[in-house]
Formats: sequence, structure tokens, C-alpha cells
Amino acid sequence: MPNQGLWSAGLEGTADRLNAGLLQYDVFANRPAAGQTGRLFYATDTQLLYRDNGASWDTVSVPPIVVKTADETVTSSTVLQNDDELFLPVEANQRYAVLVFLRLNGVEVADIKFAFSLPAGASGGWAQWNSNNNDPLAELDITAAASFATTDVFNQITAMRGYILVGATAGNAQLQWAQLVSNVGATKVLAGSWLKLERQ
Repeated sequence: MPNQGLWSAGLEGTADRLNAGLLQYDVFANRPAAGQTGRLFYATDTQLLYRDNGASWDTVSVPPIVVKTADETVTSSTVLQNDDELFLPVEANQRYAVLVFLRLNGVEVADIKFAFSLPAGASGGWAQWNSNNNDPLAELDITAAASFATTDVFNQITAMRGYILVGATAGNAQLQWAQLVSNVGATKVLAGSWLKLERQ
């Protein structure tokens, strides 16, 4: 069977047909209604590529990932604050798998805590990825602070995995963190940490 596309012999190159063959882009909310098979649309806020199947839009791009490019430091604060770089947009009424990989450094007496800030009506669960223990991991509320021990002797690595259920409100899945115990010593999330979301 020959490849199916927008063109066949004798078709006039109208503006609509030419536009349908271009990669269109805008925020997800401005995506046009489906109905032109083969048309592509890149949503600049969700960072996903969609294909028009003639009746609806299919997601065709890889899951979005964001990588931290610079070290970030907190001192003398136990108030959860937004990470400068580790956040990604989520769509309304969708479910996502979450994977967070973190490089850490911090004074031992301060330790560190993490949570996610989610859009109104969203919820989820996660657990620390513990490669030294084969027992099932306890599920934690992804929006409640989970704490981990830190040390300034060497850099540390930890990972968390879980899920997010988004309600009727879209927005960002935003990683937050702070010291567990306030201390003037620096607690850091280091460059090379990353956050990945995969819509299920």
C-alpha cells in the first residue's frame, strides 16, 4: 500500500493544504481542533508533539525531561521553596509517571526534604528508589515533605519515582525542597539532577 498523505495528483496547493503540512506551534490551549489527518502541532508549554489523526490529537513525542544546569543552594531555611529549574507542565485530567534523579550535597546536621507542588485538584504518590532493599517501598504523598540525610563529605545521589493524577486544572509539577533542620551551612541540589514526566 502506498504511503498515505495530504496530497494526490492534481490537487491545488491551497493555503489550507500548505499550512496543514507545516509544523504548527503554540501553547496547548491554542491547539486547533482536530480534523486534518497528518497535521503536526508542538505545544510549547507541555513540550510535546501531537499528530492529528483526523478525529483527535495523538501524542507522538518522547516524554519531557528537564535537567538542572546549575547548582542551587539553600541556607538557614526549612520552608519548602521551588527549585529554579526542576518543573514541567501537566495537562488537565491526565495521569503521569514521575522519575526524579537528584545529586545532593549538604551539611549533615541540616539534612534535606522534598515535595511537589501541583495544580489545584491534583494528587499523587512516590517513594525513594532504594536499590539496596528489595522490599516494597512505602508510598508517600507526593505533596508532603519527605526527608533524606545529607553529608558534606561527598556528593550524594538519590532518586524518587511515583505518579501524578491531574484534575480539571492544568499547571506545573514543581519540585520543592528545603533544609530539614535550619542551619547556616549550605544545602545544595546540584547540576545534573533531572525530572522526567511520562503521560500514561
